[in-house]
Amino acid sequence: MMKISITTEVGARFWRPEETLAKLAQAGFTGADCSLQVYPVGSAFWEEGGWEQQADALRDAAKREGIAIVQTHAPFPSSADDPIQDERIFKTIEKAVCAAGRMGSRYIVVHPLIPMTLDYTAHREEIFKINRTFFAHLAPVAQKAGVQIAIENMFRYDRAAEAFAPTFCSGAQDLLELLDALDGPFAACLDTGHANVNGTKPGDMARALGERLQVLHIHDNGGFEDDHTAPFLGTIDWEDFCAALREIGYAGAISLETLRFEAALPEDAYPQGLVLLRALAGHLAARCG
Repeated sequence: MMKISITTEVGARFWRPEETLAKLAQAGFTGADCSLQVYPVGSAFWEEGGWEQQADALRDAAKREGIAIVQTHAPFPSSADDPIQDERIFKTIEKAVCAAGRMGSRYIVVHPLIPMTLDYTAHREEIFKINRTFFAHLAPVAQKAGVQIAIENMFRYDRAAEAFAPTFCSGAQDLLELLDALDGPFAACLDTGHANVNGTKPGDMARALGERLQVLHIHDNGGFEDDHTAPFLGTIDWEDFCAALREIGYAGAISLETLRFEAALPEDAYPQGLVLLRALAGHLAARCG
C-alpha cells in the first residue's frame, strides 16, 4: 500500500521535530518527508554535529509513532559555478545524505546545480558536466549510507522577460540524460508544481521519466507562480497525473509539499488542516494504485 506523506517543514514551526512526526501520524499520515533544507549550509546544525543527534531522535520517534520517514530533502546547494570547490557546501550535502541514512529514509532529494552565471541555452553541456561531477562525488557517500539520491526537476523565472524559462533539469530529457550518465544510487523526483509553471503537464513528465521516477513532491499552482498550495486548488490535471502513475507502475509514496498552504493556516487550525491534506492525498493515492 502506498505511503501517504507530507513534509515536516511547516509542522516544525509549531512543534519539536519529533513531536511533528507524532502530529502527522495523528492526522493519518503514514509517511513523512523530513525537511533538512531548513538547516542552511554553514549553520551550527551541520557544523557542530547536531545533525547526528537529530537524525537518531527522528528515527526513534518514527518507530515509536508508527510512521515511516519515506524521504528527506537536502539543503539547497549553492548556485555557484562549481560548488565542489567549496568544501563547506559539499560537506553539508554529504552530511545530509548520511543523516537520511541514520533516519532510515530510503531517499534524499537533492537539487541539481543551476549556475547563475551560465546561460542554459549557451552552456548546457558545461552545466551538465558540473552536475555529473557533483553527483558522482556523492555516489559513494549515498551507497555507504544506504540511500538513493533523487534529483528534482527545477524551474527558473526570467525577471527580464517576466516569464518562466527553460533551465537545467526543468524538463525530463536533462534528468534522464543525467541519470544515464551516473553510476550508483540515483533516481528522479518529480515536483508537480515545478512542472506546471514550466508549462509541462505533470502526467506527461511522469510518463517520460517512467521507472526512473521514484519520489514525488505534490502540490498545485495556477501556472504563474510556484505556489505550493494544496492539490485541486490550481490548474494541474490530477486525473491525468494519477493515470500516468498507474501507467508507469509507480509504487513510491504520495508525498505532499504544500508549504504555502500550510503556512497560511493559523496555529490552532493547523492540525485540522493536516487532516484535510491527508484526505486530499488519500484521494490521489486511491486513484494511483
